[in-house]
Amino acid sequence: MGCIQCENSKNIKEENNIVKESFIDFPLTTPLSEIEPTIESKYLFEESMNGGKYGKSMKIRDKITKNIYRIKILHKTSLLKFKRISNVINYYKDMMIIDNKYVNKIIGVYQNCDNILPVCDYSHKENLNYYLYTKKKISFEEFKFIINCILNGLKYLDDKGYIHGHLILQNIILFDDNNIYGYIPKITDYSHYINFYDNYDNELKNVKNNINQFFHLFENHFFKYLENDNLRKKIYEFLNNKNNQSFDSLITFFNSLKED
Repeated sequence: MGCIQCENSKNIKEENNIVKESFIDFPLTTPLSEIEPTIESKYLFEESMNGGKYGKSMKIRDKITKNIYRIKILHKTSLLKFKRISNVINYYKDMMIIDNKYVNKIIGVYQNCDNILPVCDYSHKENLNYYLYTKKKISFEEFKFIINCILNGLKYLDDKGYIHGHLILQNIILFDDNNIYGYIPKITDYSHYINFYDNYDNELKNVKNNINQFFHLFENHFFKYLENDNLRKKIYEFLNNKNNQSFDSLITFFNSLKED
């Protein structure tokens, strides 16, 4: 397979040489020259999904287990505008050890000359934005359930040193579950990490911490689901008290809420 882009891009070639050295014990990862046949022999590519800033996603199926996953195709030329390829690889390597029921799991990572290809859990359900838009109204208990899941997922990422960077409803995906709601929200596309960039201070100067991102998400999307004025006032006062700005206090507070 030709590698025209690699041959024409000194930066990518240099990055690939750095990355290959760190891939020796990398699960589900193979040398550059073997990447395409490895993916094709393991997975069946079924359909294209949504695109994004750095590439697109596809639905794939493991030929042996029949499990379905999502593979993201991230273009190295796009990534190089903002971050080093080796930093991206190290990020996904770190993310593969994450195991939390409220965070979408990274299964493995591949690469070829042009792309980095992380594989993650797949859900046939919609994102939280679409769910809330179509549902229009949710019960107070379901409201608490959703908030609790988001807070626990963010707390886990925060404890590990990860800053989400783009916490929006579209980046919270619903997965099948046996609970009374039939789903569990999981945080995905947690694309910013303290070691993700060459210069963290400059690149993330506009990215707030996880607590502030939750506040912004809540104020813009969840207050409208509270019809009880006393609850709205109680939550507003709590969120604006700087002494309460920890995930432990937030989780305890929202779990203790009762509808009058």
